[in-house]
Amino acid sequence: MRRAILAALTLLIVACATSEPVSEETSPDPEGSTIPEGPPWGLDTIDQPNTAEAVGDVLDGMPLNVDGIEKTTVGDRTEVVWEGDGRTLQIRALPLSDLREFSGSDDLTVAGYIETLAESGELETIESQDLDDTLTVLAATGRGDGVLLYTAAWGDPDGDWLFSVTADTPEARAELVRAFVQIGRESAEPAGEDDDV
Repeated sequence: MRRAILAALTLLIVACATSEPVSEETSPDPEGSTIPEGPPWGLDTIDQPNTAEAVGDVLDGMPLNVDGIEKTTVGDRTEVVWEGDGRTLQIRALPLSDLREFSGSDDLTVAGYIETLAESGELETIESQDLDDTLTVLAATGRGDGVLLYTAAWGDPDGDWLFSVTADTPEARAELVRAFVQIGRESAEPAGEDDDV
């Protein structure tokens, strides 16, 4: 039973991995700072959204076009899908309460889930796995309907949300995660408060 639940959770997340090597190279964001090309793609430079409203705001801000594919679906502010030319890209936010319900474990954490996923044998390749006090990240490849998928899953180890992306190329995966980081940076900036008040 636990294996079936783990397999179901793995399939749920398998929309999020990469085969791109960890790299110190960076790409510019619109503000002129840089976001790393490889895992963790700058995720360690932002506070992860930890409320339904904050999660929805970040996902609502995802770009209309990723890797040449147009955004087609926005699901209840916890999922965004891009589809076209036989390709599907996805970013999803899963509340920890849902992961606990699926797993049957009331004490499951985001870090515990990602560790279990990495050790499950359900993923084809673990490209990168990192856990610290503020962020846990897994980059991997897996197969969905026989197609190689590049995935990434991440979150605050003790947070209330797990984030994942799934793409058909490592470049599209990286682009999705870097867009998440950029939106996270923008949402953390003060809203132009006047210091002379």
